[in-house]
Amino acid sequence: MKKLKKMEDRYDKFYTAHPPYDVKKTCLDDLLEICGEIQEGKNESVMYEFNKKEYLLAKQYLENTCDRIDGKIGNIVYKKASPV
Repeated sequence: MKKLKKMEDRYDKFYTAHPPYDVKKTCLDDLLEICGEIQEGKNESVMYEFNKKEYLLAKQYLENTCDRIDGKIGNIVYKKASPV
């Protein structure tokens, strides 16, 4: 994502695999912000089930949509690493 950010003068928007498909390039800033929050343990860690498995979602979203409650674009589904 950081490499894409460095090249942002070459594009106007992104096309994603999930709605909304056509998003502003500020989506990258929102996703980079989430990555930092996850690494620092400061994200919302919302329980999320997919294919009968439990994951964490970095940000809360409106039910039955992909829209974040805070109005920003993008989200990250992840699992915490097991202690070594």
